[in-house]
Amino acid sequence: MTTTAMQDKDGIELLTKAIAELDRVIKEYEGNLVVKIPPRVAQRQEDADLEGLMKKMEMENQEVAADDDDSDD
Repeated sequence: MTTTAMQDKDGIELLTKAIAELDRVIKEYEGNLVVKIPPRVAQRQEDADLEGLMKKMEMENQEVAADDDDSDD
């Protein structure tokens, strides 16, 4: 889950409240929410690294014509 906020404290507080609400609802259905990394402020380099990773994954997931298995041999 990511968000953009002008004030670091406000963004962290908003995400913390959202996680608490998600946890509450998931527990109603006898589920379990695990937060691996609590809300934090990301540095510019981390943002750039994440954007690069997301673009790479998007390119890898794009369907390639050779992947199309419509041939009925």
